[in-house]
Amino acid sequence: MKRREKYADVTDPSSISTIQKIANVSIREAKTFWQNRRKEGNVDIVFKEVLSKLQLLCQKIKDGSATDQDHMRGLMLVNLSDLEDFETCQRDESFVSQLLEDQDAAPIKTEELLPIATSADIEEPLTNLEPESRDKSLPTVTSVVYEDHRCGQMCLSDVNRHFSRKQNPLKFPIICHFQRRHAKSSLISRHLDVIYKAPCGKSLRDYDDVCSYLFKTKCRFLFLDHFSFDTYLQLDRNLVKNKIIVQEADISGDAESVPVPFCNEIDNTRPAPFTYRKSPWPRGYSINNFTDLFQGSCDCTDGCLDVSKCACLQLTAKELDKDAKGTKRGNIPGYKHKRLPKSVPTGIYECNVSCKCDRKMCQNRVVQHGLQVRLQVFKTKGKGWGVRCLDDLDRGTFVCIYAGK
Repeated sequence: MKRREKYADVTDPSSISTIQKIANVSIREAKTFWQNRRKEGNVDIVFKEVLSKLQLLCQKIKDGSATDQDHMRGLMLVNLSDLEDFETCQRDESFVSQLLEDQDAAPIKTEELLPIATSADIEEPLTNLEPESRDKSLPTVTSVVYEDHRCGQMCLSDVNRHFSRKQNPLKFPIICHFQRRHAKSSLISRHLDVIYKAPCGKSLRDYDDVCSYLFKTKCRFLFLDHFSFDTYLQLDRNLVKNKIIVQEADISGDAESVPVPFCNEIDNTRPAPFTYRKSPWPRGYSINNFTDLFQGSCDCTDGCLDVSKCACLQLTAKELDKDAKGTKRGNIPGYKHKRLPKSVPTGIYECNVSCKCDRKMCQNRVVQHGLQVRLQVFKTKGKGWGVRCLDDLDRGTFVCIYAGK
């Protein structure tokens, strides 16, 4: 005999009260939310986004990358989908309280950093906070309570800045006791934001906040390209690994600050002999005076953020303006937050050896810092050797300079 599925009537008062309890939202708020979505014609969009989140949660649980909070959300959805289990859920008070509480993430207190427009004007505590990484090699995630203060060097005084750089650079802030959390700005917010919690408790909601914090604390070991506000970027990506037949830890011979390993999962062959060079250099040429190579230089003290003051940024904008397409008003070409949002066909004039700006804090120096991300040379089936990145990257991230025969 076939099993007949039975579902409780969602209009039943006990079922509605249980949904309210778990979702922590009133009936009036729920109705208002859906009425507004109907007026905007966005009901389909909302459910498409929900479906996308469900698929992501499903994949995390399947591949083993789900966090404790992911497991709790998944179990809550299973119970909500079968309404006949509501009574059992109600009787188990510990289960309900466990769903409603996130012991690892206290609400973030909103505080003013600088008169900078943040990702949202939030006046109430954020909900659904989720510390990012569960890697056992990283510091234990604890709740940080913010106390009003003026940020300075003391905010990072307890951080060990002498850590290994041979791992995912986007993990560097986590190693330094920053917390990377996924959060919603309100109960009815549809999008998750990424928020960093500094060791001193300061909430950093966008790149401007991070940049200001790094300048205020005079941080010399973390930089803007170590932070990512992409909600889909994972610090720990579980790749399907086959049996490795031949491998080598670093084909660069310690030339790079980040090892460049190779692996062969196909056969026992190795790459042909070659000489690894960190920087491209024309054979048979010698350059004695580097300063003659550059058209200009700057003396910025703000990290080269202002195109009206930085001579190097002005060179990039000037050359692009000469191009037939020109530039749109207010659209400043070049790097943004150490990433390149779109191609600049006329080229980018980075700050150079003649510039007096701080080399580490300058936002217009990217390519000259060389390889920063983890790459791996690997053997493919029928297509020779290839190169892949071992970690998720933000769009526009510089990878490397490659030249070879």
